[in-house]
Amino acid sequence: MTDAENRPAAASVFVDERADGPGVVRFSENDPAAPFYRLLMKLRAPVAMRDMMMAPVRACYRGEGLTIDPAELPPGAAQLYPQVSVSTLAVPSDAGPIRCECFTPPGESPMPLMLYVHGGGFVVGRSEDTAFVTSRIAA
Repeated sequence: MTDAENRPAAASVFVDERADGPGVVRFSENDPAAPFYRLLMKLRAPVAMRDMMMAPVRACYRGEGLTIDPAELPPGAAQLYPQVSVSTLAVPSDAGPIRCECFTPPGESPMPLMLYVHGGGFVVGRSEDTAFVTSRIAA
């Protein structure tokens, strides 16, 4: 990995956070629902149609609207594996920087590398959702 690829995340927006990024649905003006889509764009702009369609799925996935007693929450990855450092990297792509997280165990470099990719459709969830697993592997 080059120094440019291994640098901390830049101020630019990561591909998965862009409203105009890959996977954004565009509608045809000939579509009978085009006036409705234009109205939604005015009311919710800027928002990608993929986000409008996935919002209910993401809300259920995250448990939005549910109240959880903090005493019921298990410790997080940072508490269980404090020796593992987590840094954000910006990997360049034609569409813009791709956000990646690097989980580094304690010790001297060089170290072996394991690439963990869990896309799951690249629609719901974030890399933080697997922090427990990736921290445990790194530890």
